Amino acid sequence: MRESYLAARALCRATLSRYTGVDPSRWRFGQGLYGKPTLVAPGNFKSLRFNLTHTDDLVICIVTRAGEVGVDAEKTSQRVEIAPIARHFLSRRQRARLASLPSCERAARFFEQWVLKEAYVKSIGKGLAYAPERVTVEQDDNGEPVAIGRCQFSVYRPSSSHVAAAAVMRGRCVAPVSIRWFVWTTSARPFETIAEAPRGTRRTGSTTLP
Repeated sequence: MRESYLAARALCRATLSRYTGVDPSRWRFGQGLYGKPTLVAPGNFKSLRFNLTHTDDLVICIVTRAGEVGVDAEKTSQRVEIAPIARHFLSRRQRARLASLPSCERAARFFEQWVLKEAYVKSIGKGLAYAPERVTVEQDDNGEPVAIGRCQFSVYRPSSSHVAAAAVMRGRCVAPVSIRWFVWTTSARPFETIAEAPRGTRRTGSTTLP
């Protein structure tokens, strides 16, 4: 866990520096009202927004100027009791839709909903102060998440045993954004861009949203 924590911080500094040319050691961070990490210095890059997540063998960092952003990931190979968690985590409508799926598809959809909700809550900066059952992120017939107002989503699988989601709360009059994802796993070189994919597709590794 500590290795993942340190890797997330290192990846954040490296990703911010990749796009700005700022020395990684110069970044200074603070926290929002509910604990969301924010940029404090250098002052001329305070408009950048970023978010981090880490789970077993996976670290993800997302950076943008388009608006507030959140990212979350889970290891899907872990065994979980879906029904009791869903009662507390999913809305009534989502629980009904989950129950209507074939049993072989429920676990995958449950984890997708989990990371989508977490990403959304992180994007609005309220974390545990916001009840996740209040959020319903719709998914179309292909499983693609549907935007909530100005918040656009992406779901993808960085590895065969992980699922991740991002939520980008675009500023007013901001068109759908392009975001590069940098994914680090124990089986890849640190800070390597593993893959890129056009919007609306899913593939292993990082993804691009036009």
